[in-house]
Amino acid sequence: MLGSPAALKFLIRNLLDNAIRYNDPSGSVQLRITKEVDAVVLSISDNGPGIEESQRHRVFDRFYRGENTSDVDGTGLGLSIAKRVAVLHGAEIQLGAQPKGPGLVVTVRFRPPSTAHDSLQQTV
Repeated sequence: MLGSPAALKFLIRNLLDNAIRYNDPSGSVQLRITKEVDAVVLSISDNGPGIEESQRHRVFDRFYRGENTSDVDGTGLGLSIAKRVAVLHGAEIQLGAQPKGPGLVVTVRFRPPSTAHDSLQQTV
């Protein structure tokens, strides 16, 4: 995988920070990195209140803060920047519900560089 270590560090730190801040006090946060045939997948899950499906597309908008965030400090920029970092690395970021119980799962799917990009890198 090609990318900016500083930007990827921000992406992971931001997603972990959100998972910890919005998590249930007795909940857990899990980070997983798996390799699939066509991608490296980062997933971070928590046991917090989650984000309603109808609001998930909005949380990536700059300065948007969800309905259940009034008691947590923030600017509404973190997920917007995280999405931009993902896109710049050719990745997709998705939000989903925990399969069992409350919580959120954030998945970032990094695709391998294209063959054309690989060829370009080898010729430079």
